[in-house]
Amino acid sequence: MRRISRWVILVPLVFAVASVLPVLLFRWVPPPSSSVMLQRGLAEGRAQDFRWVSLQAISPEAALAVVAAEDQKFPSHWGLDLDAIRDAVSHNAQGGRLR
Repeated sequence: MRRISRWVILVPLVFAVASVLPVLLFRWVPPPSSSVMLQRGLAEGRAQDFRWVSLQAISPEAALAVVAAEDQKFPSHWGLDLDAIRDAVSHNAQGGRLR
């Protein structure tokens, strides 16, 4: 029983640390690539040519456009779009294509 309780605590802790460490690392270190770059590299058979620039080196509108491409409501919520999450849960509960 002691072993099981140790695993019940250890496994979620390992997953939490494994997910938080890359986020903390890439907060200060530019990632070597992105999933889009890797996908395009595999599809085209060549490495992507890119150069990271600081956020201050691009216009505020361009930065917002990049974020808005993923989440149009980003400026108006605190990190999670709860309305979109509720809509997705409702949609998925009805048996539609997963969102």
